[in-house]
Amino acid sequence: MERSLIILLPAALSACDGSSNACGNDIRLLLNTTCEAAVKFAARDSGSISPTDTELHDYITVWSSAVAAEPLLIGRVPQTYRAYKWITLNLTTTNKEAISSWKTGKILTGDPALDASVSELSRPSVDPFFSEQADGSMSFSLSVAGLYNEEVLARRLAASNVWLPEPVRHSGDDGTWVWDGSVDPRLATVEFVLGWGDCLVACDGYHKLIIRSDDRMAVRVYDGGGDELPDGWELAPSTAELPGGSN
Repeated sequence: MERSLIILLPAALSACDGSSNACGNDIRLLLNTTCEAAVKFAARDSGSISPTDTELHDYITVWSSAVAAEPLLIGRVPQTYRAYKWITLNLTTTNKEAISSWKTGKILTGDPALDASVSELSRPSVDPFFSEQADGSMSFSLSVAGLYNEEVLARRLAASNVWLPEPVRHSGDDGTWVWDGSVDPRLATVEFVLGWGDCLVACDGYHKLIIRSDDRMAVRVYDGGGDELPDGWELAPSTAELPGGSN
């Protein structure tokens, strides 16, 4: 499967540069989406619309170490479920203030709750082109320059009668991240599933990697099993068998 390189927007790059020496100015890591993957995971777990620098630091530290230990993770990012491309928000609304303002390209609407939510996004802008739906609602596209927690944003917008698309999980790479705060807030377990083949339709196979960080945020990568890897793909020598054979 060909690996595609994704260039991060300036806001995402500056977040990586300012949050961890592991990303820093190493353009090779940035081009291989190491920072984007970490920020996507952080955005998923953030309690607010956008993750803080403190939250980003720990995600970037762990994920960068995992990529360095297991090169099969290079260029891999978790999915977003409500946006095909996270930089574009496709919104549907019946909010009269939003419709009136967004038709003219003005991002702020005069609706205090809605404006507060939109203002937490990174450099939001609205496309004045819109479409009217059969039920009388209007659809707009907003562009942003940074990642956000889709579910928190969806709840906040829905309170103002603005809706994101329903979540959809696609065929392809994806992962979950859990911090074990009950033991130590620095302990993380990441389960990441690699997909290959024509994943736009349905992947030919999947293989899981499990990443664990210790109380010093040092990382160990384990083979979580799955389909046999394609020809030319090999796990790093440091990637170990999972203790006990289960996660």
